Order: sequence, then structure tokens, then C-alpha cells
Amino acid sequence: MLKIENISKSINNTKILKNINLELNDGEILGLLGPNGAGKTTLMRIITGYYSKNTGEVILDDKIINNQNIEFLKKQIGYLPENNPLYEDMTVEEYLKFCLSIHNIKKEEQALKIKEVIESCSIKDRLKDDIKTLSKGLQQRVGLAGALIHNPKILILDEPTTGLDPNQILEIRELIKKISKDKTIMISTHIMQEVEAICDRVIIIDKGEIVLSSNIKEIKAKTENNILKAKIKAEENISDRVKDEISTINNVLEVSASFDSGEINIEIKADSDVDLRHDFMKYIQIHNYDLLEIIKKESTLEDIFKKLTK
Repeated sequence: MLKIENISKSINNTKILKNINLELNDGEILGLLGPNGAGKTTLMRIITGYYSKNTGEVILDDKIINNQNIEFLKKQIGYLPENNPLYEDMTVEEYLKFCLSIHNIKKEEQALKIKEVIESCSIKDRLKDDIKTLSKGLQQRVGLAGALIHNPKILILDEPTTGLDPNQILEIRELIKKISKDKTIMISTHIMQEVEAICDRVIIIDKGEIVLSSNIKEIKAKTENNILKAKIKAEENISDRVKDEISTINNVLEVSASFDSGEINIEIKADSDVDLRHDFMKYIQIHNYDLLEIIKKESTLEDIFKKLTK
């Protein structure tokens, strides 16, 4: 388990991180969200040993990381920065051998290490290719292979799908899921669908502070209400009457209704753990209204992100 306790960091008298506390549990994928400048990359660089901290501790497997045991941390963590640090004039094989040399992997072990990562990252047919000739998606795979080459326990990925096309994004997501079977992963991203698709838990950082930490389902339940949108046909403006009628339905928190071009547009906010559609349909039938449309809208992670990082 990786623990971050009371981490703070200032750069040029500007406080970037303020008393950050979090845990990265074994075997999970943790999504790190936040607007530009929130402190995500700074936090990742502190965790990986590239930046020093002003206060607090990084604790890995109950060991407090310091200058004397920083190598222990680096052996356990693989890091892919946002700007993939590839040497484009190298072949894929040359780059991976270079990464192995950085980690002081014995020569007799290198062939097996390369075989393992090119298979897990699906680049075994690209070993002799120059990196500069590869697509952006394949280059990301090579970067991931370099981060995995020393078989780390934890993988830290900073915006791993930036600049990729939709197909490449899906490919990298599937690759991350595949890798996660035996790795613990922290991933920062601006793509909300990415977090919902692959992450077990989410942390949102704003202005250097954690504003929310939970799994996605719990976040939705705690922060937003279900919303039901509907349209009924009406020859005259009966929006006030409709609003008053709907307000009497159990678990309704708030109703708005407006008349436009022969239609009443309705929006209902309900308790977060209630599906109001059944009771609403009973209401429609009782009053013999002509229903034109009904949509149940649940809050998305994007809605919550916008609310917490205004």
C-alpha cells in the first residue's frame, strides 16, 4: 500500500499542494482528476521521487521514503509522464534496453524482461522499428512498456491518452485494464468517461486540495439528485397546475414546468436513491395527459467535477 500523509509543496512562494492525504490500495485503479494547475502532476512527481516535498511523508509498504531509501521507491514504481519521454531515433528494442540499463537489470535477465513487456503491451512486431515511425498510440504503448520494464508494483500514469484519436484512446484503456490485473495504478486524466470506464476510485483535486475522494457510485449518491425530464401536450398554459400536482408525488424535491408551443416542459428533482418514473407514469395516466417524452437523467462524473471545481 502507498500512503501520502500531509504532503505540501510550494514553488516560488506559490502553494501547489496543501496537506494532501490519500491511500493507493493494492490492486486498485485510482483516478486523479482536477483542472489544469490543480496540482495533479506535482503530486505524481513527488510520489515518484522526481520532486521534493516541503512537508509530509510518502510511505510505501510501511516504509517512510527518504533520501536514504529512495531507490526502494523507484524500484517499486513505474512512471509515464504526460509528455512521453521517448528517444525517437532509437528502435523500440534499443529504447527498452536503455530503460533496463537505467534500472540496473542484469544482462542475463534482459531478454526475458523485454519479451514480457512487448507481449503485455502488444508491440512485439515493432521491436526493430524506429520509434519516430510509430503512430502516437504505438508510442504510448512503448512508453508504457518502458515504465513496466523493471516489473514495478505500482504504475503512475499522467494523462496517458492525451493527443490520441478515439480508437487509440480505447486501445490504451483496454491495455491499462489488462495491466491492472497484477498492478496497482494511479492515472490522471481530463476525460471523465475514462475514469468511469476503468477506475475503481476517484480523487478530485482543486487548488492543491482534495475536494472529494470516493468510488463513483458513492460520489453520485452523495452529491447530486436524480432528475426526470418530460414533455406533455397541452393546448393552453397549465404549467402552474402541473407543477403543483407533481409536487405532491412522494420523494419529489423540486419541480419546474414551462409552456412553449403547445407543450409543457417538466423537470423534476427527486431523492438520489429513488426511481420516480413509475409514480410519474401513474400521475400521467390519472390525469390523462398526452406524454410526448420522458428522460431519466442521473448526474455524471462531469457534472460533479464542474460543481466541485468552479
